[in-house]
Amino acid sequence: AKVNPTNIVTNTVSLKPALHSVLLQGHAPLVSWARDMVTSLHKPATLNPTLPPPAAPIGMEIVITQGSSAALDSLCRMLLNPGDAVLLEEYTYAHVVEADLLPMGCELLPIPLDAGGLIPSHLDAIMSSRQAAGLALPRVLYTIPTGQNPTGSVMSQQRMREVYDLAQKWDLVIIEDDAYYWLQYPHGPDNVPGLNLRPGFLSLDVDGRVIRIDTLAKLLGPGFRLGWLAAPPALAAKFGLYTSGISIGANMLSQVMVYEMLTKWGRAGFEGYVKKLQKRYAANAAVAAAAAAESLGDLVEWQPARAGMFMWLKMTGATADSSKLIEAAAAAQVMVIPGHLISVTHLQAAAHKKFSQQQQYQQQCCSCSSSSAVDPQQQQQQQQMDDIPPSPYFRVSFVSVGP
Repeated sequence: AKVNPTNIVTNTVSLKPALHSVLLQGHAPLVSWARDMVTSLHKPATLNPTLPPPAAPIGMEIVITQGSSAALDSLCRMLLNPGDAVLLEEYTYAHVVEADLLPMGCELLPIPLDAGGLIPSHLDAIMSSRQAAGLALPRVLYTIPTGQNPTGSVMSQQRMREVYDLAQKWDLVIIEDDAYYWLQYPHGPDNVPGLNLRPGFLSLDVDGRVIRIDTLAKLLGPGFRLGWLAAPPALAAKFGLYTSGISIGANMLSQVMVYEMLTKWGRAGFEGYVKKLQKRYAANAAVAAAAAAESLGDLVEWQPARAGMFMWLKMTGATADSSKLIEAAAAAQVMVIPGHLISVTHLQAAAHKKFSQQQQYQQQCCSCSSSSAVDPQQQQQQQQMDDIPPSPYFRVSFVSVGP
């Protein structure tokens, strides 16, 4: 059935639930729809009755969220203490770093990645090195496995299995932020998968250590501010209580409207809409790649996008610095995000530098001579930050690019 997602539901009977208080899990019919979708696409291992205990009784619950950013903020505050170490891809969604992790004083441990996502051997090496050094081990791994922001990398099921095995080995909780899951097009615009998508980490999770975050922002529109969290029942319940305490929960009017629209679509209509999006993004990716090949030639390297909305390019010069592209790109009306603005290493160094400068200013303002002395350790840290090489990478979004 063809339904325009911009049409507003006006049936007063349908909108009555929107006038009521928000439930902890969200609008019950939408919760049920999301649960059915997650179960169908990801086949959560904790719902598999054939698995031996303790997997079988764990289960899975859904909580409707105010989008992935709000969900990530709540999870960080629930799962982390100030100063905790956190594992994440070396280039990542900068918002969660700048708005959540750095303000909590977390120690960020960047994991190198390739076209297949974060590299398991590097993850294992980081954990082994910290253990050998007697340092506190991180408890949380944050990852974007599909159409990764900013690199566009896509984890295969085999890579996900390797990462999950390491999560078991080191007792890590995996926060799976899969905002671009629906936007997969591995075979181009003429053969898009629809809902025939590879499952995420939930399909491997026999321990209840995976927290999956989905969002409708990249699917229906960011203005709805809706998504959902799938997690073990105990954690989902605490998440619902926490979000209810700080914001009462996701907007009920948006929840009811979206549910009514999805119901009118039906599964076939929903899949048709997803396919339409996949074709659009696949075509946009092809246009962006053709433009890069024509205009940039041997100046950059890149991998063809297979999911998401980003093209990730690397400048080939020996001393390449993508930060120098900002002004030239702006003049050409091309939005370029230089690598240092989305690099965990650079973001963490910038935060430490700012903190150090604030401390020095406070010391200079203090009349006590002993307080004005420069800390040698701070000087050493500052020198290490200054020695970080520039990033040769940059991200181009092809959201608004098309044939």
